Parts: sequence; C-alpha cells; structure tokens
Amino acid sequence: MFVPLSFIITVSAIKDLFEDWKRHQEDNTENNKKTLKYIGGKFVEVRWQSLRVGDIIKVAIAPSLAIIDAGQERRIHSSRFSDTSNRQ
Repeated sequence: MFVPLSFIITVSAIKDLFEDWKRHQEDNTENNKKTLKYIGGKFVEVRWQSLRVGDIIKVAIAPSLAIIDAGQERRIHSSRFSDTSNRQ
C-alpha cells in the first residue's frame, strides 16, 4: 500500500516541478518585454520588470475590446484613465 501512494506523490511532484519551471520561463520572457513608461514629460521604452506601482504606461489595444472597471463598485481606491484617440 505504501509503494502505490509514494509513486503517485512522486509523479505529482515531478509534474508540479515541470509546470513551475515552465511558468518561470514564461514569466522571464514576459518580464523582459518592453513597454512605454511616462517619465519626465515623455514616454521612454523600459522593460516590464522595471515597472512599479503607480507608474504610467502606454497601452495599445483596440478600444472596442477594452473593459475598464466593470466592477468598480467593489473597488475602494481605484482609478483608470483611458484615451481612445488614434493620435501617435
């Protein structure tokens, strides 16, 4: 009875280790991508990993696909600004 249980636990641990390793690789890839951060009156290209809470970034998405604060009544201190103009 002990052998089947230990086999299942070992296989589960190996599977979890593999999934964590893949997630770590994907996080590193995403964190090293670049975005535009507002610094000193202009947008500067920085890596995602250098962003901090409160930084202003430029996000390019189609406005028709964006849902911003659909559940705002549950948020206490939340603010968003969305500029949907097509300026460059």
